[in-house]
Amino acid sequence: MEQSSRQMTRKTWIAAAAGLLLVASLPAVAQTATPTPLVHVALTPSPATIANVGATANVNIAATDSLTGTGAKSYSLGLTFDPSIVQLSSVQKGDIFLNNCTGGLDLFDATIDNVLGHVCILAACQENLDLPGSNLAVMTFQGQAVGSSAVTFSPSGCAGQGPPPGGCQFNEGSPGCSAASGEVDVLGPTSTPTNTPTSTQTPTQTPTQTSTSTPSNTPTRTLTPSPTNTVPPTNTQPPTSTPTQTATVSVTPTLSPSSTPTNTLTPSNTPTQSPTLSPSLTATPTSTPTQTPTPSNTPTRTPSLTPSFTPTATTAVPVITPLPIGGDPRVCGRGAPNVGTLQIFDAGANHVPGGGDDVLIGTGGTDASGSFNDGQPCIAVTALVTGDFIFAVDVDHDLTGPTVQVQPQIPVPTLNPWGTAVLGLSLGLVLGLRTWLTAGARKRSR
Repeated sequence: MEQSSRQMTRKTWIAAAAGLLLVASLPAVAQTATPTPLVHVALTPSPATIANVGATANVNIAATDSLTGTGAKSYSLGLTFDPSIVQLSSVQKGDIFLNNCTGGLDLFDATIDNVLGHVCILAACQENLDLPGSNLAVMTFQGQAVGSSAVTFSPSGCAGQGPPPGGCQFNEGSPGCSAASGEVDVLGPTSTPTNTPTSTQTPTQTPTQTSTSTPSNTPTRTLTPSPTNTVPPTNTQPPTSTPTQTATVSVTPTLSPSSTPTNTLTPSNTPTQSPTLSPSLTATPTSTPTQTPTPSNTPTRTPSLTPSFTPTATTAVPVITPLPIGGDPRVCGRGAPNVGTLQIFDAGANHVPGGGDDVLIGTGGTDASGSFNDGQPCIAVTALVTGDFIFAVDVDHDLTGPTVQVQPQIPVPTLNPWGTAVLGLSLGLVLGLRTWLTAGARKRSR
């Protein structure tokens, strides 16, 4: 009995030791778990430059880390931008998608909203994204006004479509995605106003120096200043007083042409001098009137300013929105107001506008608000085929909108007889319960 008890004690210690070893080994196992790889995504170039309003520039959404071995098969991207500065003309597949996604069930879809400034890109492949490549997508921006627009990775770019966290996601979150936003700058001609200088002649002596004295004030400085200081200010000196002095006064303007006071008698003086010269014209009673010409006012030319350049507004590109559904007979969207001829095309097998295989499927115009219209809201087209890419062309302004992929129809759920019976019973119970509660409330109120 004692021996069996010792054996039980030994087994208990062995079991306890094994349990401790198992618990001790758990952190080591957790530490050796393979971490989730992280792929960095950025916009290149950044900032991207558009030469002028109306011009375009491509911006790549590039994976700066290799996707090889990460198991990535799909990705979703949401971005926002300022639609008053730039708008998206199109979004094309990047070389990562083109090199790896060659199966018939591959998906690439871009939803563009140039009113709110949103774009949502969804892509999925049958194969892993292991072949060489760096660009997930290529966005073509068109300048709308001179300025800068931030292009930001954001879940709001895919609002209502399962927005990716942070605006970038691979698969269901593995590998992880770290996205760096960018910028697009729209340049334009800048005009600096040039002021034309006035042709105002500034005399060497200010008018205030001659306003309190006669025009002969400075010439008498070369003779005897005492007679001129007492005679001119009062103008009371009779014509017969000191004829020799008055003779010299009348002669000095012609004898000393180099004297600077002649500027005050020149008719080309600015209008500010003429008021101060007019009272001093009678300061020399004996001088011959013809020797003192009346100054004429020369008008000052007003500087002409070169008007600054204001860029004209750019006509809106026609955009199909919301996403078209397979089988729909009409296509809606927005563009420039009052367009007379607006055409809807199927982009053909290459999914590129102007690729030579485009097919016209409908014609209409836009109303005063820019909405597609052919006498009724939207434009009638041949039945849309799921998976096709379509786009709109503003013939009046020669503008082509971005391609949009036709989405599959959403099946309407149907009820079998049992489902119909259960639904009817449920509605009957709800109505009966509501009637019972209402009757009880009325009794309590009485």
